[in-house]
Amino acid sequence: MPSPDVVQRLRSLNLTAGSLHLVSAIALVALANNFSFPIVDRYAGGQHGLGNFQFVSYGSVATALLVGLFFA
Repeated sequence: MPSPDVVQRLRSLNLTAGSLHLVSAIALVALANNFSFPIVDRYAGGQHGLGNFQFVSYGSVATALLVGLFFA
């Protein structure tokens, strides 16, 4: 069992790191632009073996919001 001094230092360090993560997440979402990644899939189309593919788009994912959620 760690001493109370060690526990107190770790607790304050943990609160500081958590606060910095929260501030980073808020700043990232506030300063975010419209950058996003498309979600696409590729299916075989036409006769097999010819290399014909059809692409289907399912939308896009805003990366800033996902990174902000990861920080929070």
